[in-house]
Amino acid sequence: MRLFRPILAGATLRDRALACLGALLGIGLTGLVSRAILGSETVLPLLMAASMGASAVLLFVVPASPLVQPWPLFGGHVVSALTGIAVARLIPDPMIASAVAVAVAIALMSLLRCLHPPGGSTALIGVLGGSAVHGAGLMFALVPIGLNAVLL
Repeated sequence: MRLFRPILAGATLRDRALACLGALLGIGLTGLVSRAILGSETVLPLLMAASMGASAVLLFVVPASPLVQPWPLFGGHVVSALTGIAVARLIPDPMIASAVAVAVAIALMSLLRCLHPPGGSTALIGVLGGSAVHGAGLMFALVPIGLNAVLL
């Protein structure tokens, strides 16, 4: 069974506790500040993107990673959100649009040097996020995505 147990190199119990605390505070404050800015009546997909959870894991567990520096975190999410919304408008089939959006988001993040793995999730949200996300259009990339990324 030990064969299947992952090893976090150099992660002490203290490091893990600090990462958990960082994620708690980061996601908590991002949500509270977003709600204060956008209003409590804002529907959840337009208040905080689920992909911010994955960003919090990377940001607080491996903060020195080049994938979670300011430009990749912000740029990766915004570029991916724009990609997801644009692809959803161009391709009516959500499963095909999902695949295209993630692939194009990876290509654009790579070209713009803002590769951030949770951006793939953000591109999917742009396609699969429903009427609230689609109704927000390209503004979805700035509010909530850009706002969440800056706050996190």
